[in-house]
Amino acid sequence: MSWLAVASITPPIAVLTNLDAEAPTFDSSFNLFDVRVTDHDVMLARTDLQTSEFELEKIQFQHFTTNLTFSSPTLGLLTIPHGWISVDAKRRGKQYRFVTTHLESPGHRWK
Repeated sequence: MSWLAVASITPPIAVLTNLDAEAPTFDSSFNLFDVRVTDHDVMLARTDLQTSEFELEKIQFQHFTTNLTFSSPTLGLLTIPHGWISVDAKRRGKQYRFVTTHLESPGHRWK
């Protein structure tokens, strides 16, 4: 049994697709094959509690205005968007805000 089933989690409440890129390339024997990169930010939430116990409100998501841009010798200048997701939640009457994001560090080297 997966941890998702154990935790009573349904499909994500929000998904922000940051990058979905595909390109042909060659392996070391010069065989042509396809490479695909997909990057998402995702927010999950429990669904096994009654509304009086747990309630989700105001789900928001957006890409940042400033993103990672770099030069590729074969594809030219590339911009990889990143973003955030937030949700307001009530747990037994107490208000919470959850935010998720994925940031690159300035010293990160793409390989």
